[in-house]
Amino acid sequence: EVLPIEHKESALNAETASDLSDKSETGETTKALETKSTVIPACPAGRSDIEAETEDIQDEAEILAFKIANEEYAVRITDLQEVLRLQRITFVPRAPKYLRGITSLRGKILPVIDLKDRLGLTEENAGKQKIIVISGKKEALGALVGTVLGVFRFPAGELLPPPSTLTDKEKNFIEGVVRMDNKFISILKVDEILNMEAL
Repeated sequence: EVLPIEHKESALNAETASDLSDKSETGETTKALETKSTVIPACPAGRSDIEAETEDIQDEAEILAFKIANEEYAVRITDLQEVLRLQRITFVPRAPKYLRGITSLRGKILPVIDLKDRLGLTEENAGKQKIIVISGKKEALGALVGTVLGVFRFPAGELLPPPSTLTDKEKNFIEGVVRMDNKFISILKVDEILNMEAL
């Protein structure tokens, strides 16, 4: 059983007092104190193991990764509502090319954009396409993506800035890059993706 530090100190003081009483007549008092002083492990002031583990969890970022035009992108889980199978999307006349249309989500209208076109990519999506539902300040937005790769975690400190080779327009959409399994995944800026004024 692991006791809090203050309980350890009380138990230590009681044990030390007992040793001093037993050993004072034999001249071993100093030796007993030196021995007992090594019992308390070093620990940062006021920080328990549980608090340290909590901080480690808070320092991790969690993302959903997917493919768009054979490149790997991701959004933060905190920005994601759900992932849908590809379903019927109704075309909206005179809408920008990347606004694919609207669909229904539990009786509500959900605008759907094609992330491939939104990012200015030309290659077609490979694999089964999905709609990821992204949380917005005003309303949710569906985004059409290619194969969903899964959920990944990484230390927040490992997020790298966008590559300098990207254009200014491309950098507007990229929060940063993280390396996972020897591949680089670009994490999207959801605020820019959801910029309805640009739509």
